[in-house]
Amino acid sequence: SAGFLSVGQILGEVGGKRYNIEMRIGDYVGPGQYGGTGELAPGSGVASVFVQVSPEGEDTFSVASPGAAVVIVNDDERSGTVDTNLSGDAGEMSMTGAWGCPPDS
Repeated sequence: SAGFLSVGQILGEVGGKRYNIEMRIGDYVGPGQYGGTGELAPGSGVASVFVQVSPEGEDTFSVASPGAAVVIVNDDERSGTVDTNLSGDAGEMSMTGAWGCPPDS
């Protein structure tokens, strides 16, 4: 059955400014690619990819619209890649690259 995957907060830096990044995947069924097609098929995970980027210490944010984000979750379910265009209170930006969770303590 489908579940929910939440990744974040991840700290990143763009142009010398630090950002908090959060990603959520609804209808999560395991490693693989989510998003990118804009389809609304129930259970596909396609339209349920959420990416939010907030400048550190601020309440403003940019969010990917449905279908605009592609998140790949690797087999370890602790790393992958993201490719998205975001827009919102913090402005517009593109975010492409690898993401990863720190080791368990």
